Amino acid sequence: RVVQHLARAPAQPARMDLRLRIVLAQRLVEVVPQLMAAHCQGLLEEQQSEVAMRVLADAIRRRPSPFLLDVLGNALAEQGDLDAAVECWFEATKFSDADPQSWVSLLENPMHPKSESVVSRARSHDDPIVRDAVARWMVVRGLDHESAEVLANVYGRQWFVKPKRG
Repeated sequence: RVVQHLARAPAQPARMDLRLRIVLAQRLVEVVPQLMAAHCQGLLEEQQSEVAMRVLADAIRRRPSPFLLDVLGNALAEQGDLDAAVECWFEATKFSDADPQSWVSLLENPMHPKSESVVSRARSHDDPIVRDAVARWMVVRGLDHESAEVLANVYGRQWFVKPKRG
């Protein structure tokens, strides 16, 4: 609940010293990566992308986390570096506690080789949102809707409707 609150709330007021915010972020990653990811998301929303990217990269080097990789991937995609973003999402999907949105973000790039390499694992994912993304991936790659629905195990779901990120 705290992570969701921090992610929705704007980052701390600008009057907080930037160095203090960097130290805070570095300490957060040692305690709870989700809090650190939310903190960096706030920095990104404040147009502090250079600082957020530096903090995220440092945190991932110190303690890799699917939450941090997802935030970094989203930031990189927003800046137009899709290859680096896909690499982050791909690395995030290697964790058992990866956010389903990392899988979806990766599969939304169906022509990228990294997305193809996770389809077999994603087809049997517990979260139906991930399997929905697999079905959409299959259709974009040329499979008919009915076959994609069966192969991705999403029969009867509105998998062709892309969910809003949030």
